[in-house]
Amino acid sequence: MNRWIRTVLDVAFPPHCRGCNGWMSDEPEAILCRPCVDRLDRIEGAICVRCGHPLGPHVQPDAEGCALCAHRPYAFCRAVAAMHYDDAARPLIHRFKYYREPHLKIPLARFLAQAIRAAGIDGHIDAITGVPLHWRRRAGRGYNQSQLLAQELGRIFQRPVPARLVRRTRATRAQSLLARSDRAHNVVGAFAAAARQNKKYKQVLLVDDVMTTGSTASACAQAMLDAGVKDVYVAVVAR
Repeated sequence: MNRWIRTVLDVAFPPHCRGCNGWMSDEPEAILCRPCVDRLDRIEGAICVRCGHPLGPHVQPDAEGCALCAHRPYAFCRAVAAMHYDDAARPLIHRFKYYREPHLKIPLARFLAQAIRAAGIDGHIDAITGVPLHWRRRAGRGYNQSQLLAQELGRIFQRPVPARLVRRTRATRAQSLLARSDRAHNVVGAFAAAARQNKKYKQVLLVDDVMTTGSTASACAQAMLDAGVKDVYVAVVAR
């Protein structure tokens, strides 16, 4: 766009932050203002090499996992998260997920890309995909937020984002409405993957917005493993 036209539009219609709706006169190209970015509690330092949970300053990573995941039979080999799912991240993710703010995929994918690089996962993946939604839920939202993140990460890392690498075979209750103990059962048999498609890729990055127990990611990963994928890594915006 012509710089003069852009200047006139910015004066007439000042850009606003997609997180707090505040005006951003000093950052017209940004999607989130600096205060919104600074409020996000990014996960840094030592993390569990299995589930990505942040560890205390005196806890050494263990290949068997941490106290939260050591006894969970996850199908994925490793997970990372960009930030804590707290009072700063929650409304931002909800706007992206439920209120048709697809442009938020850009900053959220950038935060996630930083976490992926910090964990050294980017050198191990040859394809990226999002956790699929049932078609009725996708129609209600207008898009699959996880697939939007996957597509943006594909652009950042220059990796393919194949369509329908894994699909949801039945509708399930929203995991957020269930007790932790019921979530694994809720997604049993909820995903399937095409063997022909999955045999093309050996190490896949599975993307989602939030991870709590890891049940959804594990069920989705298991479907891909059954179809021929060797390793599934998981990357989520928040946990």
